[in-house]
Amino acid sequence: MLPTSLLIEGKLLPLVVREHPKAKRLTLRLRPEDGGEIILTIPLYHSKKQVIGFIEKSKPWLEKQMSKTFSKQPYVEGMVLPIFGKHYELRHKPSPSFRSWWGEDHLLIHAPAEEFSIFVQKSLRQVATQFLTGRTTLYAKRLKKSVNRITLRDTRSRWGSCSANGNISYSWRVIFAPEQVADYLCAHEVAHLIEMNHSPQFWQIVEGFCPDYKGLRSWLRQNGKSLFQYGV
Repeated sequence: MLPTSLLIEGKLLPLVVREHPKAKRLTLRLRPEDGGEIILTIPLYHSKKQVIGFIEKSKPWLEKQMSKTFSKQPYVEGMVLPIFGKHYELRHKPSPSFRSWWGEDHLLIHAPAEEFSIFVQKSLRQVATQFLTGRTTLYAKRLKKSVNRITLRDTRSRWGSCSANGNISYSWRVIFAPEQVADYLCAHEVAHLIEMNHSPQFWQIVEGFCPDYKGLRSWLRQNGKSLFQYGV
């Protein structure tokens, strides 16, 4: 059986296979108008091994097309954002001053219209800071360790880091991941307060906080790029 979907740039895209008697070669086409559907056209008498090999060789091309097609989505009223595993609709109330209010299923931003996007991101970073600081402090206390400083950045190269002097840094965009994934990230960085490596002892500490750390780590590796699609 051929795959029914492909993971490209952190997105799981449906793969539609079409056999065409007049086709002379294997071709792939990305259809962004259908939510990123991938169309694979194959001639008759092609083996499964040939088709699988063609798909694998075509992934870099698909990733390049995805980067061109699926650019960042600016914050706009009515947009729905995933926040730690829940979905919140963005709402706006024109106001000369900034204020935010989190409802059960929405985020209401009071701000000038031209500054709506800026204050949405400010509100998100505030929530990310509160969550990540709280979990980091909790896990550090359990290990009887102290954290020197916690900072949030907008990094793409890594989701978190921990220095030898106890400074821990996170990418605030982990707010768009499920809460358990962000929780694993905190456990990972706090474990470095004891083990500044990825030895078996290090992973034992992480597992003590997050028994399902392997699945959460895998989720972040597979879906991490998709967390950069929102905002500015």
